[in-house]
Amino acid sequence: MRIRELKAASEIIDALGGTVEFGVLTGMSKQSVSNSKKNGTLPTDTYAIVTDALRRKGARAPYSLFRMKPPKLGDQRIAS
Repeated sequence: MRIRELKAASEIIDALGGTVEFGVLTGMSKQSVSNSKKNGTLPTDTYAIVTDALRRKGARAPYSLFRMKPPKLGDQRIAS
């Protein structure tokens, strides 16, 4: 199976069922989810929940959408 790379917060939210379902999954209010769509990033504390749900759907998202930097491996950053 080919893994889809989602590059926008709105793509992630939509892939996981939309505003209401994403809020249920992450414990976020509808307003917070809508704000995330508008500002283009997701809360850092949703990273594990969201990436697990995306993995089950054959998708992934870059660390940067969660306002995170990728971990370093030696002197090089590894891709998300």
